Amino acid sequence: MKSVRFANLFQSIWLCMPFMLGFALMLTAQQPSPSAESTPTLAQFFQPMVEHYTPKVVPSFEATLALQRRVSTISSLSEIAEGLPFVVLALRHQDATVRMRGAEAIFAIALRPDRAVVIGSTTPVASILLNSADEKLQRTGITTLQMLGPQSAPDAVGLLTSFLGRKDRDASAQAGAFSLLLEEYSDKPGVVTSASDYLSRQLDPDIRELVINGIANSGTQSAFLTEAVLAALHDSNEGVRFTAAQALWRMPLATVFQAEAALQSLADDALEATNVRTAAKQALARLDHGH
Repeated sequence: MKSVRFANLFQSIWLCMPFMLGFALMLTAQQPSPSAESTPTLAQFFQPMVEHYTPKVVPSFEATLALQRRVSTISSLSEIAEGLPFVVLALRHQDATVRMRGAEAIFAIALRPDRAVVIGSTTPVASILLNSADEKLQRTGITTLQMLGPQSAPDAVGLLTSFLGRKDRDASAQAGAFSLLLEEYSDKPGVVTSASDYLSRQLDPDIRELVINGIANSGTQSAFLTEAVLAALHDSNEGVRFTAAQALWRMPLATVFQAEAALQSLADDALEATNVRTAAKQALARLDHGH
């Protein structure tokens, strides 16, 4: 179960990889980083942007990295509480760069071990992120809910199912919502139905791959969702077939038995891509080993 949760968390963090890469660069830089004392507080950083906006008052990316470091490490919860309202205003701002600075701050807060206490009620922040027209903010919303967990985000099911049902949202963010719902909330009313409705859409191959991994990682017992993975073994896209075969490495053995004929067909097909044939053979090997 721990490995499953890690796989889903990795997929969710991947949605915000630009934030992660920038923050990692800051933490691992060879040059000395600015001290907390020399870095503006959260309120000092955002208040000028949201109350006296001009392009010149928007801090640089480097300054944002320093703020992320401060936010992720300072012990003062009151400092973050004081600045959070300005961050929320930044998320609603008309300027895309200001919105991005707000999202970067939320991501830094979500990395804190006390993130649930710091953010408090997640509904306003998550709702703003998920309802934004900005695709990057939508992805940040999914990652934030993933990192907070069910205990700290009691309204997550409603937010995620509503987000998943919309037709105007970022495709990769919706795939992340799909995976998060199955991982953490599959026992809640309406979740499997919402996921099944989402699967009935025409999804691009890269999104189908994310969805297949989400199903496999979740450990769901839904026959409909399991069938979606089995059907993907016959997909016209090579990457989707490969992902489906790989998914069967970590799904229940009974599901591999269901897929045996399709897997054998892929493994024996001389015209099939080598990576697909190899993945199919490795899935079939589980039947020989019995686990």
